[in-house]
Amino acid sequence: MTKIEFGEKTRLDHYLMDQELVYVNHGSYGPCPRFVYDELQRIRLLQEGNPDHWFRSLKYTLYADCVRAAANRLDCNFEQITLVDNATVGVNALIKSSLPTSRPISNGTILCTNLAYGSVLFTIEEAAKQRGWKVRMINIRHPIENKQSFIQQFQDELNKGDVENIRLAVIDHITSATAILLPIVELTDLLHSYKIPVLVDGAHGPGQAVPHFSLNKLTCDYYVGTFHKWMYAARGCSFLFIRNTEVANQVQPANTSWGYRPSALQLDAMTHFHLQFFHQGTRDESALFTLPKAIEFADQLAGGFDEIYQYNSTLSQEAKTLLEQRWNTQGKDIVPKDMQAPYLKMIQLPDLEEYKKTEEDALRLLTDLIKDYKLVSIILHLRSLCIRKLISNEKYLISCLQQKSILLSTPGNIFYSIGQEAIFMNEYQIIEILIAYWPLNHLEIYRLLPLSSLLVYINNNQQQDDEIDSIAKFLEKKLPDGSTLLDYIVMGLVNKHKDLSLLKIVDFHRCSTTIQMTKELFRLPLLWIAPERRSLLQKRMYIEKTKLEKYIEGFNYVYQYYDKSIAHETNFEPIKIILDCQIINEDSLVGLELQQLTPFRFHFRKLWINNYVRQILTSHTSFDINLVLNLTNVDNITHLHLSDTNMETTENELTLLVRSLSNLRNLRVLCLQRVLNLYPHRYTAPHILTNLCTDFNRLLRRLIYLRRLDLSYSYLQSYIRILFSGLIQPLEYLNLQDCRLVSKDLEFLLSMRNLRYFKELNLSMNNFGTRTCANLILQIIPRCPELTILSIGYCSLQASAIGQLADYYIKEKNHTKISLLSFKSIIPYYNYEFDILLQKFGQIKTLKKLLLFPQLHTYPGVNDDERELVARELYRRCCQTLQTLNRQDLELL
Repeated sequence: MTKIEFGEKTRLDHYLMDQELVYVNHGSYGPCPRFVYDELQRIRLLQEGNPDHWFRSLKYTLYADCVRAAANRLDCNFEQITLVDNATVGVNALIKSSLPTSRPISNGTILCTNLAYGSVLFTIEEAAKQRGWKVRMINIRHPIENKQSFIQQFQDELNKGDVENIRLAVIDHITSATAILLPIVELTDLLHSYKIPVLVDGAHGPGQAVPHFSLNKLTCDYYVGTFHKWMYAARGCSFLFIRNTEVANQVQPANTSWGYRPSALQLDAMTHFHLQFFHQGTRDESALFTLPKAIEFADQLAGGFDEIYQYNSTLSQEAKTLLEQRWNTQGKDIVPKDMQAPYLKMIQLPDLEEYKKTEEDALRLLTDLIKDYKLVSIILHLRSLCIRKLISNEKYLISCLQQKSILLSTPGNIFYSIGQEAIFMNEYQIIEILIAYWPLNHLEIYRLLPLSSLLVYINNNQQQDDEIDSIAKFLEKKLPDGSTLLDYIVMGLVNKHKDLSLLKIVDFHRCSTTIQMTKELFRLPLLWIAPERRSLLQKRMYIEKTKLEKYIEGFNYVYQYYDKSIAHETNFEPIKIILDCQIINEDSLVGLELQQLTPFRFHFRKLWINNYVRQILTSHTSFDINLVLNLTNVDNITHLHLSDTNMETTENELTLLVRSLSNLRNLRVLCLQRVLNLYPHRYTAPHILTNLCTDFNRLLRRLIYLRRLDLSYSYLQSYIRILFSGLIQPLEYLNLQDCRLVSKDLEFLLSMRNLRYFKELNLSMNNFGTRTCANLILQIIPRCPELTILSIGYCSLQASAIGQLADYYIKEKNHTKISLLSFKSIIPYYNYEFDILLQKFGQIKTLKKLLLFPQLHTYPGVNDDERELVARELYRRCCQTLQTLNRQDLELL
């Protein structure tokens, strides 16, 4: 067999690619040689000649031969290696399998780096989510000075402790996007010293890392690699190596097929490990069988991997040097030479006038090169790598932010990218600097957060909260130095550069609903004021004097360290801070009242006010929300939640409340929980109560954008007609829970024209035990065709009335949208009544959640243990009833 001549002649004679292409993306989808491709076609023809013989017999013999060829080539035992379609298949199998370990199954952790391949990170994320594990990511800092400093980053992470729960560490041999050759032997030894199993993602390793690749010389526990990238096999030929053969036979592939329980005849030819991954149903495995020809091509036609390695590594380095000289980008490597991949090279492009440094333009440049020049390459917007030079050097970052020419030519999203990368790399001081010099008018805090870190945080903490709360908690998470990300944001705002920063609006939308978030932000004005002047700020304050003095004293003590690094009372342009606000303590009122003396202006979309504020006001001050509303722009407020837990709201305060609310003309959501208590004995004369209700009615009618109204836990008996008369807004939500409603109130609700818009209705905890009330309820519900959630629990309704309600929904089952229904009773219904109700409600396919069980203390029994047994038995019976209806999807509570 004649040895081929490297270079252009090899391409012409031995490859099938378009000869006009300049193809420099062999790492992603490199073409296989004609010699191997011909073998692929021969195998497919052989398969089509007698498919039955192929699938039942011949392919097993060929597969065993190919596995042996792989074991010989990679220097390992036949039982330790199996062939798979691609590296992703192997990685998924290992990460998602229950690998034997001495560590506990629960509370596990997977260790990885931010350099890992995208699909590998997705696999780790999904596996952790399914098992309730944590993901611990090492954020590799660039540039890397030398190999030892790189290893030290792993050591630093392990020194943080909590390594006993790490079930698996995943590292790359050669990183895909950044072409870094990792010191996997040293890293494996380090991780093994902590008894951490190691998986190496070696998609680019075999055929490139070293001329003679040996798995026996490595010490890692698992290795996943490919033959189709750098070892010339057809695409779809990779391998999975597991050092411990007992473990190998326990690993489960993603697909469970006939290899799960193979025949004795098949096990004579190969192991359970092989068959699990090979016998995966009917598919085309032809690419796997090209491995012997690929080895033959490399050894005999190309002269062996010594010559291939020498030629490829020299050629790629010469090309890198040539391009860097032509583009004047020498000396900008992010890793030392001994950590650069032999074949894959990363080269920084020069500045291009027609292409900005964005992901969109990187893709456009890639497309244009293919279209106009037939150049096939990989062009990445490695913003994280460009940015790491900025975040690793504070002085360099500040110098860049001080040059207007740089700022004017830089796309706005780059500054968010700098922030994201800084957080990703745990360089939080960069956030403070970046915000202090923020070169844009608008800053959206949500866009500063790296999505990957946020997802890892949510998964690690198994958050069940909505996205907004999760983001807020990410901002408030304690960092190793005891501070939070929010602290750095606050310090950046209070130290805003008066000449260079253009910041005018800071938007905390989507991340500012928590109490802690509100407290921290409202401390900005007091933090901006010099410490020696804070105690002199008691004039025009509504807060009780001794409480204010105590608050300021505590504030100065807590912030004495921060005060040293703040340029107090620097007069920069005002900053509008947009947030959802919870006003419950001194921080809120102090911040609001002092804002006019400082550059900060607070604007709210959603506002929560708790009656705790009453306790910190001066004795002569009434609980009036105008104290808050007068200090902000009320036109921005769309949600108001006011609660009075102790029901202390007085006649005068209710009058003030009506006047205050009349200013909120853009309200969409109004919640007055435990506020509107119309007890006759509280008022000096009956006409005052009537006048108050009339005033509230005028108010509600003026709120033309109102869509959600909550008056729960208020005494509204016999006043619904006055309160709701003339209300025509398309209300979607109405909550009248525990409002002491009676039949005349229900009669008026029945007459309301906007019932047809209701999507959620809560009438629970009202006494509707009379036949009249039950009939009115049964008339109201059909007038709410859009209803998805209905709560009529603890209303003393008989089971027969609930059954009639179910009959209505069954009749309208093709039109109803009801998904949640609560009809909890004060005491349990009889068992046969539960059976009848479930038989009926089980027929409503839209219904997904049913709340029907009362409190435990209402069940029969002499003690809680007996009552719990009765409750459990009832729950079992109900579940059994739903099972007979094939409604296991219906959740019972």
